[in-house]
Amino acid sequence: MRMPYRDAAARFGHIDGRIVAAELDLVPREGPPRARVTLAFYPWWEHPAYVAALATGAQWKFEHGDDADREVVVEAIEPRWCEASTEASAIDLTFSTDDPRLWAYEDQASLFVNAAFVPGDLHARLRATGRPGLSRALAGYLADTPTPRAPGALGPLPTTVFEVVRTELERAGVALFCPREPEPRAPLVLFAVDRLAIIARDFTVDVPAFEHRPEWFVA
Repeated sequence: MRMPYRDAAARFGHIDGRIVAAELDLVPREGPPRARVTLAFYPWWEHPAYVAALATGAQWKFEHGDDADREVVVEAIEPRWCEASTEASAIDLTFSTDDPRLWAYEDQASLFVNAAFVPGDLHARLRATGRPGLSRALAGYLADTPTPRAPGALGPLPTTVFEVVRTELERAGVALFCPREPEPRAPLVLFAVDRLAIIARDFTVDVPAFEHRPEWFVA
């Protein structure tokens, strides 16, 4: 059954499987770019006996071999970038539209700061958002020191960074000037399984029918 990546993301996560094949060719001699990954794993958390045991708090364990695994194929639609991996293991599967690796595909704009502010305070504010990569994205523009810096320009910054930095500086009461707003672009999607990663416009996931044999579950 073919499903949108959002449905697959909700269904699978910590898969504890392996990579069977990875076809990653963004510059093919013929045809469009291709990026497809075949994974093999067994979703034990969907076993009916496990679901029942979880609801009652009963003790449980699984006893099954590789014959329980089925192949799941992740297909990229209009792939833009990929990072291969030599590892066969596939422990964690994720899809994201909010990853720092996607920022390179966003529009960029600069913020002009017209009042003194403390760079170290801005870094702390960005780290407090809990979003990884924001403070690091400003490393080339700000030193993490208590030395005020103004007037001056920050950027060009990717749209995501631009919006958060502007919000935090405005909250701090810092006067800003934005000569140009970054233009929104259609969001891309990052698929990652351990160290293998693909950025594409979209993804589909082919999921087979899994078998859940009663003897695999031991209460």
